Amino acid sequence: MDKDTILKLAKLLLDLGKSNPLVNFRDRKSSTLEFITPDYEEIFNKLINNIRFEVFNPNIESDKYDELNDENNESEFYNRLSKQDYIDKFANQLKKNQLLPYSLDKSFSKPLKLISKKAKATIQESGVNISYLAFGFIHWKESEESEVNFKAPILLVPVEISNNSLVSPFYISAREDEAVLNPTFSYKLANEFNIELPEFDGVSISRYFDIVENILG
Repeated sequence: MDKDTILKLAKLLLDLGKSNPLVNFRDRKSSTLEFITPDYEEIFNKLINNIRFEVFNPNIESDKYDELNDENNESEFYNRLSKQDYIDKFANQLKKNQLLPYSLDKSFSKPLKLISKKAKATIQESGVNISYLAFGFIHWKESEESEVNFKAPILLVPVEISNNSLVSPFYISAREDEAVLNPTFSYKLANEFNIELPEFDGVSISRYFDIVENILG
C-alpha cells in the first residue's frame, strides 16, 4: 500500500473536525476537571512511574463537611469562592500524592462520576479507554487572518478512575506507563500546516514543551 493511500485512510479514520476535543478542547462543566496542584511536572512524573493519586475531597476533609454533605450544597458553597480563594483555602491541606480538583461548576464530584461512568461503559462495550489526563495545550487558528482561537491538548496519559463506594475518595492511576502525543492534532498539524511534532521520547515534560514551543515559533 503506497503512502498516499495510507494517508487517505488515516484521514478517514481520524476525526479532524472541531467537534473533536482532541482538536478543539473546550472546558465543559459536566465532563472537564482541572487538577491545580501539585504542579503538572510532579503529577506527570508520578503517574508514568505508576504512583496512584487520591483526589482530595474538600467535602470530607474540610471543616465544611456538614455544610457540603450533598452535591447541591457543594456547588452552592464553592460558588461563593473565587478560584484563587478556593486554592488558598484547600491547597495547604493536601497530603502526599493528593490532587486538588477544580471545575467550572465548582463541583469536582459530578465530572469525576460522569467521566468514570462513561469510561467504564466504553471499556466494557468496546475495550477502548476514553479517560485521559491532558498535559499542555497548543492554541491555534485556522489562518493568520482568523480571529477565532482554538486549543488542543499536547500529551495524553491514559488513566483509570476508581473509588470503592459513594463516600470513599476517588483515585487516579495511569493505565499504561507511557504518555502519547495527541495523534489526531499532530496529524492535523502535519497535513494541514506542514508542522511535524516529535513523539514524546521520555525527556522531561518541561523540556518537551520547550521543544514544541520552538517548533511552533
